Amino acid sequence: MDGVEIGGSRRVRSVKDAKPSSRTRELHKARRDTGRYKETRWTIESSKTETEFDLSNAKKMVKDLSSMIDESSNTAKT
Repeated sequence: MDGVEIGGSRRVRSVKDAKPSSRTRELHKARRDTGRYKETRWTIESSKTETEFDLSNAKKMVKDLSSMIDESSNTAKT
């Protein structure tokens, strides 16, 4: 469908036939890029939270093991 003829010589294109302008393409690309950025940011923040949790657990384990070593050393001395 090419469009509708109005007044004999003038044709009006249908919305389906209209090609997106370069401005519209840029806006769509920017919106898509923004979505990708948000998804990447969410993934990074999620990984960061998990890593901080693992680090906290590792520090606690080091503290517990150091305490156990100290206790063992004190017991061995007496």
